[in-house]
Amino acid sequence: MSEGRAVTITLDTDTELALEAAVRAGEHASVEAAISAAVDEWWADRLTDQIGIDQLRKAIQEGVASGPAGDIEDVFARLLAKYESLAEARGE
Repeated sequence: MSEGRAVTITLDTDTELALEAAVRAGEHASVEAAISAAVDEWWADRLTDQIGIDQLRKAIQEGVASGPAGDIEDVFARLLAKYESLAEARGE
């Protein structure tokens, strides 16, 4: 994932309270994560609108046809090692 930049947004009170409630309920780790998830969903919707549902279905079918991605435990182990190494390099 590439590094992002901080952006300040203003939320109405109801939205802020709803986001905080979602965090307390365990739906998201933080308000920032909840907003990020919402932006990701918006981005996916936009992509679907741009490329069309038929193209999206075709891309998904090609991915499925390409075969299994591999053992998920191996994937998680590699990711964990990567991020532990990055954290150690930062002194965390």
